[in-house]
Amino acid sequence: SVMTWVGLAAVTVATYLTSVAETRLTLLRHGQTVWNLQGRVQGSKDSPLTPRGEAQAEATAARMTNLGVTAVYSSDLGRARQTAQVIAAACALEIIEDPRLRERNFGILEGLTGVEMETRHPTEFQLIRHGGADYTLPEGESKAGVLARVEPFFGQVLAEHPGEHVVVVSHGATMNVILRWVLGLPVDTRLSCEMRNLALTIVVHADDGQGWRLRTFGDVTHLEEADLQ
Repeated sequence: SVMTWVGLAAVTVATYLTSVAETRLTLLRHGQTVWNLQGRVQGSKDSPLTPRGEAQAEATAARMTNLGVTAVYSSDLGRARQTAQVIAAACALEIIEDPRLRERNFGILEGLTGVEMETRHPTEFQLIRHGGADYTLPEGESKAGVLARVEPFFGQVLAEHPGEHVVVVSHGATMNVILRWVLGLPVDTRLSCEMRNLALTIVVHADDGQGWRLRTFGDVTHLEEADLQ
């Protein structure tokens, strides 16, 4: 009958909508830090947010407030936690710390400026860019090593927050690895793109067999409006 057909159509549409419920991750690099200003590699070491970095976090939090965020995950490094706490508070949430979101460990290069790296460790300075996915810095970590820890994190978030909007606060080099992985590229692929403090990068996952997809990259509208880009 017509009613049966309409009923089946409604169920089919409802099933389709349910099956492609979208999980959305807003990926953020922490706010500007003291070492960012000084041009020093932070890696597994840390430096606090500058006043500008704190203001960037506030502007980002204001943008996130009404977007239905259900969880805020953060690297356990201080600069990421400091950023995430501002955003989580605005969303009435507690941050969930996860060391898998840490910055790549840059070993003997940590704490150094570009000039200092080139002067003291010229070989490593070249290899950090051209050494391939498996190149491991002395006392540090490879890009492949970063991927090995972030990929399971994404799987866990998908399992625990299906159809939700989750904020993830991490770091520049780690997010560079994530970006290439989402795009289906080798993690040592050369890409000319900016990974700015607290720019919004959004990836989505629908239950349609397509995996994670990049929707938005590097959106700084909220920072430009406050002259904080």
